[in-house]
Formats: sequence, C-alpha cells, structure tokens
Amino acid sequence: MDLPGCSIYLNKKSGDFVLEHEAISKEFGWTTSCGSLVHISNSEMINKGINVVLQSISEFFQREKLEKSELEKLPIAQQKKFERAHKLLGLSLNRQDLLRLTPMHKGNRGGYISTPGEEIHVDLPCSNQEFYQKLMEAFSKC
Repeated sequence: MDLPGCSIYLNKKSGDFVLEHEAISKEFGWTTSCGSLVHISNSEMINKGINVVLQSISEFFQREKLEKSELEKLPIAQQKKFERAHKLLGLSLNRQDLLRLTPMHKGNRGGYISTPGEEIHVDLPCSNQEFYQKLMEAFSKC
C-alpha cells in the first residue's frame, strides 16, 4: 500500500513553493496527484510549512481523484515550462512520527526518479524552522 504524502515544488527563481495534493487512484491503485495546486510563499513555508504539509497528508485517504489535477490540465508545453522552473520533492509519512523527504530528478524518459540514499528524514513533531531547514537540505539534492 502506498504511503500518504504530497509533492512540493520549489521555484528556482522566486524561492516560493507549490504543494500538490496526492490521493490513491481508484482506477489503478497507486498514488497520483489530484486537485488544485497550493501556492506557498517562502515566508509562509518558514512560519507554517510543517502544518500545511501535515494537513495535506492527513486528508490523503479522504481524497478521491475525480478529474485531472491542476498541473495535468495544463497544456504539455506549460507543464514542461513549470517543471523546468521548479525542483521537486516527494513527501511521505512513513510512520506517525517520521516524515520522508525524497529529492526527485528528471529521468531520461520524461518522468521523475529518486536516487536511493538521498532521502531526508524529519522526526515528528518538529518546529517549522526545523522542517524548513530539512526541506531546504532535501531541495539542495535535487
């Protein structure tokens, strides 16, 4: 079974973030993006980032993907432009007290892949400042 999680993008120029909610695909049974993107300023991430992430993750099993996510609805050219402008992390709740941040890299065939051993673990509970520090450490590996 897939772990509850979400994805976070970091804009390479502005330093702001975009959170993408995830859910289990009823059709295929694996984790997929869903819903609207959540735009988070750098200062919001510093001050309440862990709360925003944990809120998204807590709603993981209640979400249902009824249509394409906001990012999937964009024309392919705009999707590619978005991907070029951002770094990507996958976040998952491994246990109630452990959050895993996984740096993602563009693969040869267009999708994203992770590199074993690059994950950053965040013990919960943690402060927003501690979370932000670990978040930026993980993004530095993308």
